[in-house]
Formats: sequence, structure tokens, C-alpha cells
Amino acid sequence: ESVYRAGKPIGSGGFGIVYGGTRISDSKQVAVKHIDKRGITNWRFDEYSRPIPLEVYLLSKAHSIHGVNKLIEYFERPDSFILILEKPARCMDLFDYISEKKSLEEEEARKIFGDLIKIMLALKRIHVFHNDIKDENILVDLDMQLISIIDFGSGLTLQFVIQTAGTRVYSPPEWIEEHRYKAEDAAVWSLGVLLYDMVCGDIPFQRDEQTLSGVIEYNKHLSSECRDLIEQCLAHNANERPKLRDIQQHPWLHQHQFHQLNLST
Repeated sequence: ESVYRAGKPIGSGGFGIVYGGTRISDSKQVAVKHIDKRGITNWRFDEYSRPIPLEVYLLSKAHSIHGVNKLIEYFERPDSFILILEKPARCMDLFDYISEKKSLEEEEARKIFGDLIKIMLALKRIHVFHNDIKDENILVDLDMQLISIIDFGSGLTLQFVIQTAGTRVYSPPEWIEEHRYKAEDAAVWSLGVLLYDMVCGDIPFQRDEQTLSGVIEYNKHLSSECRDLIEQCLAHNANERPKLRDIQQHPWLHQHQFHQLNLST
């Protein structure tokens, strides 16, 4: 409390409450995340063999990756952990960004999606799995024209088979049917949901039955390449979905790999 001042809540979930805040010494804007110890189920040890939440461990491990919301420092209290995270001066999550624009043009969606794939590939290389990719967990920096992934509260060290789910409407059919999935297969499914959400303005499936049916309806005209990528990612059979590296080489992304775009509101 002598170093940071917390403001109003700016987000919450099953893993904690996030407040806007400032660092008193230089008025730097930060996010202050409060995590109740009673809700922590996954722990690791820090370099001094002290138990820390898995979220802190993952953020520390991913600290050098461009596009991961940076953990500045953390504090332990008797009943909670306080995480101090970077927060751009002008930003909003992708859910609000899409809502404000109704939907995104393909070129803007391509820039965001391409950047997201690069971040996820970098995380994969250090065996970190976010496990809850969705529009609310992607922060858009409106000044720097960049995105970052936030909220690793559902995150895991990369495993072959996962038996804990992220957000239901972003979860793949195999989770609904078997309550288990492979890490990368599920991530690719979530990316398909997210891409559809960006270009169409809403998620493709609201209920389990829709997810299992796999019927994708489009409310606007999209390029054949964009539709192809969405449908590949949302293949019902997990073995038929592309890998992250394949997505990066897909014609919809690959031909515009170096395209620069202004993100604005």
C-alpha cells in the first residue's frame, strides 16, 4: 500500500479481482490483481522454495515474451496474493473493442490474429499453455497498436492431455464429450471461435449442442480464405485441425504477414 494505490475494479473472474492502480513513485498505471488463497488449486515453488500460485510461476516464466501481460512484482499476504501487472494507458479488452465496432474488417482481424499466433507459438516453446484464449483475455493497446494476452489464472504448463476447461463456449467438442483434450488442439479450436467472433461480431456457438453439431453460419460476407481458416480450426475431429505453425502459414495470414495496420477507436 505504500508503493501502489489501487483504484476501482476493472475485471473479475473465478480466480480473483483486478483493480486499476498507480505506482505512487512515478504515477505509472498498473493493474492490481487480488487472488484469494482459498481459490488457488495449482501451486509451484519459486527460486527460494516458497509456494507460489501457478499463475505467478507462468507469468514469471513468460516474462521475456513480447505480447504477454507483464508481471511487475507480487506480494504475499496471509490470505491472498497481490499481483502488480503492466497496464497500457489507453487500452480495452478485445471483447469491448469488437463490441464497439460491431465486427472487425478482415485486415484488422488479420493483424490481431497473426500477432496472437506469434505469442502463442512463443509460449508453446517454453511449454506454457494459457488454457482460456478468448476476447476478454486479449488486451488491445490503442496507442502502441499492439495486443497482449492477459489472465493466466487458468494456465498450465504444457501437457499432452488437459482435464480442466477454460471458458465453456470456447471449449472444443472433445471437452463436452469426454472432459479431456490435447492442449494445442483445444487452443486451435479457441482460435477458430475467436476469429469468427472478430469478423462476425459474435461467437459461432452459444450452446453445447451447437458446438457438437459443428454447423457454422455466417452473418456477413467473408473471403473464402478467411472462411477456410475458421472452418479448419473448428473441425469437429481434433486430428483434422491445423497446428499453430500451420495456421501461421495459412494463405489468409501468410500472404499478409508483414501488413501493418492502425488499431483505433
